[in-house]
Amino acid sequence: MKKVFRSTILSMLCILLVLPMLGFSQAEAATKADTKFAKADFKEMQEALKKTNLKIDLVNGESTEQVVKNDKGETIGVLGIEEVASEPEISAFGSTWLPANTYKTFKVYWYAATVNYHFYTQVYKNSSGMGQIVDAWGGWYIVTPPGYVNRDTLAITRKYETSTLPAEAKYSLNFTAPVSTVLYIYGRVQDGYFITGGN
Repeated sequence: MKKVFRSTILSMLCILLVLPMLGFSQAEAATKADTKFAKADFKEMQEALKKTNLKIDLVNGESTEQVVKNDKGETIGVLGIEEVASEPEISAFGSTWLPANTYKTFKVYWYAATVNYHFYTQVYKNSSGMGQIVDAWGGWYIVTPPGYVNRDTLAITRKYETSTLPAEAKYSLNFTAPVSTVLYIYGRVQDGYFITGGN
């Protein structure tokens, strides 16, 4: 009996220690818990995300999110961009500084009743105003049954912005159940803006 009790306590402590590392925050959980999401199938999510596009100014933009509704007016999810505090750099003189208007780090996310996922990306805007995806990492997802993700892929699909195309990072979830489909969200840099949307 003592062994069962000890293992239960140890398991609970491990879970409490590991959950913060998985990208959950108490503030985020409290905010999202207040939102009631209608269940939507993948096709409905894809159609709603195609119509939704968020963008923020790379220099003065603030974190933003948009409630996404289906054709019936029901809330099916939240698409968002959150600027993540960058680590300050240490100069040779011992002071800390963050290069103004050059590097920014963002979290791109989609939260819904059946699928939650996000990723992080660092972007750069050079002096001529062209953007670049420097890095993309931290792809995370959780789905409710019967949803099953066969493969998730986080990739920089276009590293540099051109005169006609944005720099882009994309996080895709390949589902094999209940239907075979792909959901994705992206982060793009174009014309001095950070833009997100999905399919």
